[in-house]
Amino acid sequence: GEIVLRGRVKAAIMPESRAIGTALTTAEVLFAEIHGGKLTDSLEMKYHTFVAEHRLNPDNIYRNRPPRIELVEHFAKKNQLNAFNLMYVGGRVNMRDRISTDSYIQSLAAILDPYVAELRKRGLAEKAYLYGFDEIGPEMFESIRKVMGFLKKRYPEIPTVTTGYDPTYGHDSGLLDEVDIWVPPTP
Repeated sequence: GEIVLRGRVKAAIMPESRAIGTALTTAEVLFAEIHGGKLTDSLEMKYHTFVAEHRLNPDNIYRNRPPRIELVEHFAKKNQLNAFNLMYVGGRVNMRDRISTDSYIQSLAAILDPYVAELRKRGLAEKAYLYGFDEIGPEMFESIRKVMGFLKKRYPEIPTVTTGYDPTYGHDSGLLDEVDIWVPPTP
């Protein structure tokens, strides 16, 4: 026997806003290299717009300073951004001594205090997160405790995120209060 199916295809409409937050690196520094070492604000906007139009958050998890607040606000108002990294914090094992110092932590506060205050004022703090300590092991857990702990106390509404190697996601390492989101690495 033969089965005949008939159907009517209607136009699909995608919602404007995104339901799932994404963490993607739109590496401005690489785009600058492509363009002779300079990335104008206009060209940066074109790259971020391209990413946003493909339903991903225009973001950079490895940025060493917060993004231009005008960019964040632009994409948030268009419902094309629901999560973005404030800046990368922490580092690798060879940086452990430097990132555990009070001067490093105070340098973070000096950068983030005015920025987070402006985000709060504009109603954008709820879209922010702080990513750091990329794919590190237990030798860096004390640094996570100190740095992320400081950030959680100072900016309690902003989630902290890491890809640190802790298969218990903070339970055995005692980092439940410092890390809000554990991203499991592939291994």
